[in-house]
Amino acid sequence: GQGKSLPPAPKGKNIWGSVFVSERGQIVIPKAAREKFNIQPGSRLIVLSDENGIALIPSEVFETQLKKAMEMASKKTE
Repeated sequence: GQGKSLPPAPKGKNIWGSVFVSERGQIVIPKAAREKFNIQPGSRLIVLSDENGIALIPSEVFETQLKKAMEMASKKTE
């Protein structure tokens, strides 16, 4: 980018830069982000969104969090 600087991200959050979407809807995840989250060819990512945008979460992380949430919910109903 030229001349545009982004504000620093809040602690624990990252701004990896911008990516372009190809004709087929594909994006390239920046190398630093792939390394931080150990995203390899063949990795599965869960695509989430809210009214503001889209997030990609490694499937193992999502499944672990979902399992914890299900366990918490079952304890509340006991």
